[in-house]
Amino acid sequence: ERQARHEVFCEPPRCSSLRAPAVSVQLVAACMEEFKAWLRGSGFWWDKDAIKLGCSVDEGSGSGAPRVGVRARRRLEIGEVVARIPTAACLTCGDCTHSASVLELQRSLGEREWLATLGFALMLERCEDDVVTAVAAAGGERAVPSSSPWAPYLAVLPAQEPNVVLLWSDEQRRHLAGTDVEQALRDERAAARAEWDEHVGPAVAKLKGAGAACAGGCTFDKYLASRSVVSSRAFTINPAVGVGLVPIADLFNHRTGGHHVHLTDLDDTPTQATQQSLRDSPLAMDGDARDGENQFMCIKVVQPVDEGDEVLNTYGELGNAKLLCSYGFAQIDNPADHITIGVPALRAAAAMCGVSGAQITARLAWCEISGVCDDESTFHLSVRAVPTDALLLVLWTLATTDVRFDALRQATVASDEGTSLLSVKAETLACFVSIAESQEGGLKEESGLRILSETLRRRRAMYAAVPDAWYDSEISGAWKSSISILLSSEKQIILTCEKYLKERMGSDEGTGQNRKRKVDDDNVSEPEASIDVFSLFD
Repeated sequence: ERQARHEVFCEPPRCSSLRAPAVSVQLVAACMEEFKAWLRGSGFWWDKDAIKLGCSVDEGSGSGAPRVGVRARRRLEIGEVVARIPTAACLTCGDCTHSASVLELQRSLGEREWLATLGFALMLERCEDDVVTAVAAAGGERAVPSSSPWAPYLAVLPAQEPNVVLLWSDEQRRHLAGTDVEQALRDERAAARAEWDEHVGPAVAKLKGAGAACAGGCTFDKYLASRSVVSSRAFTINPAVGVGLVPIADLFNHRTGGHHVHLTDLDDTPTQATQQSLRDSPLAMDGDARDGENQFMCIKVVQPVDEGDEVLNTYGELGNAKLLCSYGFAQIDNPADHITIGVPALRAAAAMCGVSGAQITARLAWCEISGVCDDESTFHLSVRAVPTDALLLVLWTLATTDVRFDALRQATVASDEGTSLLSVKAETLACFVSIAESQEGGLKEESGLRILSETLRRRRAMYAAVPDAWYDSEISGAWKSSISILLSSEKQIILTCEKYLKERMGSDEGTGQNRKRKVDDDNVSEPEASIDVFSLFD
């Protein structure tokens, strides 16, 4: 379950930017020149005539909050390489000040739990700097070099991603009721606490016992803050290196559809000057191979950019729930947006439509045995798509008569005798759909569509009101704008699907008379919902 949750809400696609536009413009302006000097000395290269790093750009989401990004200094053409990034200079679990402790934690958690291990690594780097600062203040020294080789990079990172929902207050989170974000947020908060209690906290205690000064400043709150930064900025660098924080690349902001650049580990051979600067870098370590294969990533132009325009990357085809959970913002008119419907919601809606608890339990048990779905399965609805065959099959299975369901059950037993359907394949699902379609009423049987209609009605009733003054121009109002965008998008998807269902079911949908209509040719009536709904809890 932990792995599945991270795949949906946390795992970064290969070489896709994972960054929320939440950097403080004032902070970056104060540190940017030092950061650029560090980049040049660490083997990074960018075309200074083509792009401007770390400039202020408009929010573009209605909140009015400023953000930092990248602008084109001239027109950029497809195929141009505008930046090269040495993988050895990225902050990863294997390349960090306390790599031995971080890698030990990685072995304990498993490589799939990259968010915890990289969050731990970032927290330790920051606490190293805190220790040096405290020593300098106590000794009255004017300046002390940082113990972290990534100090100039750490200085331009926010302490935490302020709009990531994991760090919202209770008052803010209540406006997420009913949305896809609500369940994901509960899972992530529980995961973060479990990571700290079971793995990260003991690792910190072990460092304290070994006399590491930085461990004294490590707390759950600091871990949570570092974890939020990693969640919004991490890249999968390559299979050998794994996930890491990638300077320069995380300055590019996101757009779903129509992005301008792409980060890839396929690049031409870097210049001799770039190679030399990397060898001379404070990040250089004994025995490192700097000119091997896949040692550099590059940022390539995939769509022309006019002079003065912001240059945008993409995080992937991600819906607003994913963007808001991990990156702290939502996108207006997001072409990849969708809502998620789980099996428990379908179970409850079926009961409200009068399907008996015994039938629901038996039919869902068949679905699980046959590999169609289980209690953890989810289905997506988007504004431009009708319900999928997989969702329609589950709805049909829940609502259809015993006679029709037996036809499906007998046909699948006969065709797959002696074989296991626990890992059902696409062709097996297609076979199930074909059998259901051949029954009277077809796959889009009205009684099944009514369950989906009830699911959507219940979902819509759970939504909270949009907070007042969501258009506030202050940075603190950005979360209100994101909620407004999220709710508007989800409601539009629901309305579009409800329109589709109404057209399929007829204009009398939703009347009290239909609740007691005959559901099959054998004159078997639906039970009263108010009586039978409680058998779900047997």
